Amino acid sequence: MMALLNEILDFSKIEQGHLELDNSPFPIDSIIGSVNSVYHTLCAEKGLEFKVYSEVPNDRWYNTDKARVRQILFNLLNNAVKFTSRGFVEVYLQELVEDEQTYLQIRVRDSGIGIAKEAQDKIFRPFEQAESSTTRRFGGTGLGLAIVKQITELMGGSISVTSELGIGTNFHVKVATEICSSGHVEIPVARKLSYDGLRVLIVEDNRTNTLIIDTFMKGKGFDCTCVENGEQAVLKVAEEQFDLILMDNHMPVMDGVEAITAIRALSSDSANVLIFGCTADVFRETRERMLASGADYIIAKPIDENELDDALYRYSDKLFQYRKNQGQASAPFNVEEALISLCIAVENRDYPNAQQLVVRMLSLGVVSQSDELKTLLDGMNESLINGVQPSGETMDLLTVLLAEKTVI
Repeated sequence: MMALLNEILDFSKIEQGHLELDNSPFPIDSIIGSVNSVYHTLCAEKGLEFKVYSEVPNDRWYNTDKARVRQILFNLLNNAVKFTSRGFVEVYLQELVEDEQTYLQIRVRDSGIGIAKEAQDKIFRPFEQAESSTTRRFGGTGLGLAIVKQITELMGGSISVTSELGIGTNFHVKVATEICSSGHVEIPVARKLSYDGLRVLIVEDNRTNTLIIDTFMKGKGFDCTCVENGEQAVLKVAEEQFDLILMDNHMPVMDGVEAITAIRALSSDSANVLIFGCTADVFRETRERMLASGADYIIAKPIDENELDDALYRYSDKLFQYRKNQGQASAPFNVEEALISLCIAVENRDYPNAQQLVVRMLSLGVVSQSDELKTLLDGMNESLINGVQPSGETMDLLTVLLAEKTVI
């Protein structure tokens, strides 16, 4: 259901001209890694052979919208896996230069059911599939390829298809991009604090959403109070002290923006309470209005636990401002999460972040001055400082040694 809704929302943004590109530097290896990790398993479950062939230099970085490039690939691969019952699914990546413009060329090839020639133009139109029986048999909105076409055109590229019934399908995509030098990639690490006894005010007019968020937050240790609209929230905050407010946007009587503005205008210490705006609205304008009114951060609904934990950690000073005896000292260093993040950072050649994680590991109580783990970490630290990538054998040995010393 969420996948279908996201497709409809994406297409709605495209139609209204709200779809915008968010260009930032990223290594092409990071996309290849995520494609491999997801589709190798999906294809194996169906007995399909899956391979990625890349002629792009391994250390290539591009400055473009990584999320949209990944969305193009995932949409095409979702179709390939869905419509292929035996044989293979393959991805080919190449770099192409035309008229001094660099393009990333993507080809997704499968041995699936194929598309009739008379239907090949129709598949890029919204809400249409090759034939009516396709929806009944395989499901979907018929929006995926229409979205891919719009995104590729927005990115200065194009998409085409060649296919034969019963033989398979080839999708050819190219998107304009810019080669850039390698940079620093933020690796999101889920961090958790002790929330026991913290008070959260949940402002939500939908009863079902309220029950879900209330149960979710109580499970994390929060004491929860729930109100139905912004006006009630302002009155509550004026009377009682909360450590966190989860503020919905669209509500009767007083909406989230008005309520946040009113809370920030209070004369008491409560005016500085940590406020997370919570909205399912995907439009940038909505988020900007909530931030401009005084929200500290915006959490997308449905709430993702890792995103919430990371945001609470990031704003922990403000979260614990009324409880000086608690605070960031309660944040544990999760060895398993750190090891995963280290592997990702090393794979992405993000040496500064990898080196910081190694230093954190060296500070663990289980690392003694004379053991093999410390020697290994010291060597990795020196290598990363010098921009030298640790070998696969080194990473394997680190995993084994940490497993012996800690609970992973």
